[in-house]
Amino acid sequence: MNRYCILLCCLLMLGSCKNNPVPPPTEKPPREFLIPRSVGTTWTYQYADYSVDADRWQTTTWGYHTWIIVSSDSAEGGRVIHVADLWADSISRHDIYGLLPDTTRRRVDSLSFDILVRSDSIRFCCPELQPGFQCIGRFLPESSDTLSIRQSYPCDVTTVYVHQVGLVGYSYHYYHVQAHHDQVTSMTLRDFVVP
Repeated sequence: MNRYCILLCCLLMLGSCKNNPVPPPTEKPPREFLIPRSVGTTWTYQYADYSVDADRWQTTTWGYHTWIIVSSDSAEGGRVIHVADLWADSISRHDIYGLLPDTTRRRVDSLSFDILVRSDSIRFCCPELQPGFQCIGRFLPESSDTLSIRQSYPCDVTTVYVHQVGLVGYSYHYYHVQAHHDQVTSMTLRDFVVP
């Protein structure tokens, strides 16, 4: 008799599951990572670069790099944001052997690059970033407005992007013993203006 009661209870439970199925969990749509695209949007970065090459020179660059959106156009299912890249740096060179005099010069330069917004990625094609660290995914983690890219080999790199702002920090360190080469580069957002 007990077997029949257990079987009957199991059948009743199965029947109630069919009538009242558990709904599948609802997935939240991914949040899109947005960057400004208004003409005149301006990012000002504190920039520093230190390098020692195999020849003899220790070069230190410090100053400010300012990015300004000059146009924003639709293209191939995405967007191309054209950016003026203004450099105002001091560059100091030091002979590590002490045989040649040190030099310091001011560099004021104007370059340009594009930010390519595609359906699955955003690429900052700027000369300050190493090519392998210019691209980010198009969607944000569920609980954050920040995308961070970190790598520790063959070079130490940290790149940080913030939703509706863009690049806020970049740190790059590469050291090659055999080539006697050492390079450290950093960019830190100091001012951000959206017109």
